[in-house]
Amino acid sequence: MDKRVDIVTIKMVKNHSITIEPRQITSADDASRLIFREIGCMDREAFILICLNAKSEPTSIGVIHIGTLTIAMVHPREIYKMAILSNAASIIIGHNHPSGNVEPSLQDYEITKRIVSAGGLIGIEVLDHIIVSEDEKMFSLRKSNPSIFATDKSVMNMICDMGKTAVGKIRKNSRYRPSHEVEKR
Repeated sequence: MDKRVDIVTIKMVKNHSITIEPRQITSADDASRLIFREIGCMDREAFILICLNAKSEPTSIGVIHIGTLTIAMVHPREIYKMAILSNAASIIIGHNHPSGNVEPSLQDYEITKRIVSAGGLIGIEVLDHIIVSEDEKMFSLRKSNPSIFATDKSVMNMICDMGKTAVGKIRKNSRYRPSHEVEKR
């Protein structure tokens, strides 16, 4: 019996556009102004993503999640889905604290580590995680703790080596052959 497989396309839909100044984001202050503009006055925590091209120019901005008064849950897959569709070279993440206290929680540090780690695997660098409040205060996790933004190149190399080994074993034991290998026979 045949199996039916859906043929799909994925596209990002632009809701609207905004004009920003400056054109490039070169500091946490630049990013915080943009984050505040979009979510600073919200009465619930919201998590936002700024996707940047190789020149540090924003290409897209999106609210990833709107949570409750005290928490906005987010998973790296939601972050990187938008980042990949936006062809981001790097990203800046941010969220607001409606309480007015911009000090990061333990959960803020933990999710930042997870997002940075995921970005290291797919090659999209997280430049900063910024927390803003309604009274325009801001906190840059990169400024306070730059070590959480470091990606371990030796781990990346190990994963790449494991992938090459696995691909070699799969090709050896599989009936599947890439089209360029089939043509050579």
